[in-house]
Amino acid sequence: FNNDAVESALLLKAMVDRLSRCVGEQVDEFQTLMFKKAQHLGSAVSAPSQVLDIFVDEVLRGTALFSVSLMLKRLEPILRDIAKLPPWQLIAAVTRPIQGELQVIPKMVHMQGKIFETPTILLSGAVSGEEEVPVGVQGVLVRDAASAPDILSHCAVRARNAGILLATCFDPDITTRIEAELVGQWVEVRCNNDGTLSVERAERPSNDKKLMRKLSRTNIDVAQDHLQSSPGETKLVNMNLTRDLKCSWCITPDEMSDSVVGSKSLNLALLAPKLPKEVRTPQAVALPYGCLQKTLTHPENAQIVLPKLQACLERLQPTTSNERAAAIFEEARQLILQLALPPELGKALKDSMQVVGGRDGEGRLSGLFNESEAWEATKQVW
Repeated sequence: FNNDAVESALLLKAMVDRLSRCVGEQVDEFQTLMFKKAQHLGSAVSAPSQVLDIFVDEVLRGTALFSVSLMLKRLEPILRDIAKLPPWQLIAAVTRPIQGELQVIPKMVHMQGKIFETPTILLSGAVSGEEEVPVGVQGVLVRDAASAPDILSHCAVRARNAGILLATCFDPDITTRIEAELVGQWVEVRCNNDGTLSVERAERPSNDKKLMRKLSRTNIDVAQDHLQSSPGETKLVNMNLTRDLKCSWCITPDEMSDSVVGSKSLNLALLAPKLPKEVRTPQAVALPYGCLQKTLTHPENAQIVLPKLQACLERLQPTTSNERAAAIFEEARQLILQLALPPELGKALKDSMQVVGGRDGEGRLSGLFNESEAWEATKQVW
């Protein structure tokens, strides 16, 4: 591109990254669609469990996605070298830091069947992609590109599904330093927004072998919540469903500030007085922060919807799976749609619209207002 090798490599790398994400999304979609069905049908004909566990992986490896993933694996180190990019490829990234004891292994295949008695981060040699991630492993750092699995490998898919970090390093100096300084130490690994990865020494949370053994066999999100929490820190999340911030039911533009409305309403209110008179802005009123809580605690809703919504959202915690969280959110959405319109809110909306119309000399907003439609739209937003 413009006779610039670095710029050309960056453009190609951007395309490779997009393809990698597409392949990953396709893999996740097929896993969601087929895995449970394959387990159900396979168990009905007494198929071996180890066959059922990799059935969808093998189906995917028989598609064009497998060829694409191999091509991406070959291109990755070449493009990184030309474009002088960060030395880490995140095959299965994680959105939060992970902690564990750093251990070095020559090959992942040698660890099959092994159970780590404490949460562990592995610095590994060759990972063919056919291996299972051992029990207790929170993340796998692969030493070099030649030893790394492709993004469609069994190991990569399993890591993504389980929330386990899988990353490849393209700089041998980095992995040599990690091995020399941190083996046997408790470390924290963090995926950064710029595509880099950091491995730093951290304070070991406990020397209780029984507790470490239990956490190594626990869901990774639950284990990491425990490892990274302060002693006595609560892990429960309490939703604010009753604190209405002593807000008004509805406010006009001259009452808006960043403490009571979002940026969209506020920017519109700030823009209007700065424009020439011939340039008009949409007339607007806003329901301020706290209006939902004020509606929930109103006598029209406090006895029925509020307790149900509280009970629903109490089930949503940091360790809740994405699938379970989606079901909880859908239940909460249906409860919000059952809210009754407080008469005070309906009156405040009409009064505020009349104030705005009187100020502008025309009731554009009042003329468009339909109470039932506006209430349904409000509940959809909430």
